[in-house]
Amino acid sequence: MNAGSKFAVGVLSLLLLNGTLTGCTSVAKRAYYEVRGAKVSVLPAQQMVSRTQIVNTFAPYKSFTVLPASSSVGEHMCPQRVLSAFDAAVNEIRQDKDYMDKFAAHYPGGDPAFTVSITLHFVESKGLLGSALLFARVQMTDGATTLLDAVILTESKSFREGGSEKLAEETAKGIGRFLIHAKTGEKDLDEMLP
Repeated sequence: MNAGSKFAVGVLSLLLLNGTLTGCTSVAKRAYYEVRGAKVSVLPAQQMVSRTQIVNTFAPYKSFTVLPASSSVGEHMCPQRVLSAFDAAVNEIRQDKDYMDKFAAHYPGGDPAFTVSITLHFVESKGLLGSALLFARVQMTDGATTLLDAVILTESKSFREGGSEKLAEETAKGIGRFLIHAKTGEKDLDEMLP
């Protein structure tokens, strides 16, 4: 644990202790959100929501392409830095050895293939007790068939991890985990679904 992490844990511990001694649970909740960080949820827009249905849908596919992220709400709702951070995180995931090995095992390349398109919307409330939310409309299609049409919510009530770049990174990682779990059917997929 580095010095910054030790300091953060110490401050959070003091806040938690102070909150519990004074009966203030909001301080305890704030400390919890600081430790937990961002949470990613996948909310399918179509009826396919069971793990088995997702695995069966993705089973035949051997490769995928992730298109650069876009936004339909303008710079004030989704600044360019959010789109850039998301695309950079996707590129980092492609170069991460752990993700590369898992993608190679489950998506060896070739046909059939599908495309992943993402539209991002970022909402942030400013201030010490503010929170941030990144909505990602994700559509996975092979051109003729929609494999998944979903909204991915990445929420952070953490002051230190509420930045747009961190949420974009967590959203990209969440999509990566979903793509892996959609092939393996691992139980973690259930935690991402409503």
